[in-house]
Amino acid sequence: MKAEALIGKEFRALLPAWTAGLVAIGAAFVSSSGWVLLLSALGYAVAAIALGVQTVGHEYTNRTVGLLLVQPVDRKRILAIKLVVLFCLLSVLGAAAWLAPFNAETWHRPWVWKHPTVALLPLVAGFFIAPWITMVSRNPLAGVVFTASVPGMLMFGGELIGIARFGVGHPDVDAFRDQFWLRAMILTVVAGAALTWRTFLRLEAIEGAGSDVQMPQWFSAERPAPRHPLWLLMWKELHLQQMTLVVVVLFCIGWATLSLLKDLVPAFADAPLVPVTVIYFVLLSVLIGSVASAEERNLGVVQWQMLLPMAAWQQWLVKVAVALGLAFLMGVALPILLNYLSPALDDFEIGRHWRKTAIMITVLTSFSLYVSSLSGSAIRAMLLAFPLSIGALVLVAWIRAALFESTVALTAGHGSALRSYSGQMEWMAVGLAALVVMSALTLAGVNHRSIEGGFRRVAIQALWFVAVPLAGVLLFAGVLVAQILSGPA
Repeated sequence: MKAEALIGKEFRALLPAWTAGLVAIGAAFVSSSGWVLLLSALGYAVAAIALGVQTVGHEYTNRTVGLLLVQPVDRKRILAIKLVVLFCLLSVLGAAAWLAPFNAETWHRPWVWKHPTVALLPLVAGFFIAPWITMVSRNPLAGVVFTASVPGMLMFGGELIGIARFGVGHPDVDAFRDQFWLRAMILTVVAGAALTWRTFLRLEAIEGAGSDVQMPQWFSAERPAPRHPLWLLMWKELHLQQMTLVVVVLFCIGWATLSLLKDLVPAFADAPLVPVTVIYFVLLSVLIGSVASAEERNLGVVQWQMLLPMAAWQQWLVKVAVALGLAFLMGVALPILLNYLSPALDDFEIGRHWRKTAIMITVLTSFSLYVSSLSGSAIRAMLLAFPLSIGALVLVAWIRAALFESTVALTAGHGSALRSYSGQMEWMAVGLAALVVMSALTLAGVNHRSIEGGFRRVAIQALWFVAVPLAGVLLFAGVLVAQILSGPA
């Protein structure tokens, strides 16, 4: 196989992740909204790590590992070409992220992008660590989750070792933690590069992806007792969300560590528990929705599930209920419980904003589930969910701004009356989010029942996403303007 063919193959495989990362970064140039900047930064980080994962991971997703290894080409040459293509794409992505205004004044969060290391970490992890973890786990989604957790776990480990060595509150703990983390990251990078080379040269084509996490067998019997079909469907959906449970466990470990340090070390009195929680529930919502439909399509089980003696709409309702229920339980209830056990010292309390958190989780999970219904793998759905979610937020913000400006213009001279309807305007925003959620879940159910794609269907659904919220907003605006104009000036 010629080098040009290998290079073209790798570019085509990595192009979706690279494009999704650039689109996510580009959103930071067009909007200064806090949520848009957060999703943009997270989209860049996930895309950078996913590029490293997909370098080898796309072979597992497309089940072409065996074909790759039997090519009459030296494995060293194949891996070198993969890494060169990866380096080029990561360089462009990193340059775009470096120029992006993630430090916009409207964000009001000093913990975002305050150090160049934060921008470089995804690039380093994606190039040196992600390929090896993906080959070891033989699962691209596991590669993203475990690679992203490496820097944080090393930081926590350095802090705990420093406390054990110098004692609680010792001034040398911070310096030791930083030195430990830097040296540990360098060793991890060197080890990851060496293990990537060694593992690829000894790579074998083993059928099946294996289990990401072996869930415990709580009940075992030679002849299991019959169970209700709905219960079996719910259990199947929970099995699909194994990597979600891993993210939850990592979050609990991080919260427990930060809480312990906050109580023991004065320097950690302002531990960023709230920022960690915000990033957690955003990533969790996107992950849950991305896995729900695309993972079944990747496993090739969607077709025969349609043949089960149960209505397709019932199967879909079970999937939606498990996805949203898991998102609420782990994204809202769990942080509130942890915050109750160890209150987060920040400028707002988590429990007080649970309604806004629940709305955002619902929108992100539902929209990710829609993207998942059009994707062939969970990692691809996760990558596309970030730029599309940003686009949805920008669209909703634009519609709301246009509605407000139009209402002000049409009700000139009725400013006091308009202010009295502020509560209704808030309910309009909730109703707008509900329309987007219902549209996303309904269309996702249609897509999930079909294994065939099509540009025409996706284009019609995109127009539906724009037309339905816009029609709802125009109807509400018309009623609101009529009420204001009919009242006293």
